[in-house]
Amino acid sequence: MGNDRRGQCAVDTWRDVTAVAAGYLHTVGLGNDGRVLAVGDRSTGACDVSAWRDVVAVTAGSYHTVGVTAAGRVVAV
Repeated sequence: MGNDRRGQCAVDTWRDVTAVAAGYLHTVGLGNDGRVLAVGDRSTGACDVSAWRDVVAVTAGSYHTVGVTAAGRVVAV
């Protein structure tokens, strides 16, 4: 619920998600298989997480998304 002007609340199809993070205009989900999902404003690149794999933690800021992989590598968009 809330402001959905950019589709940041469009998470109704997400399944097997173990964590979520909310940025200013995007929402990020961490799947139990290490994949990362994102919905919302795509103009800043904060939702460009489709190639991320083996992620164990995610966080979202105003216009960015950061993750940590199982190997301890930090990824960010």
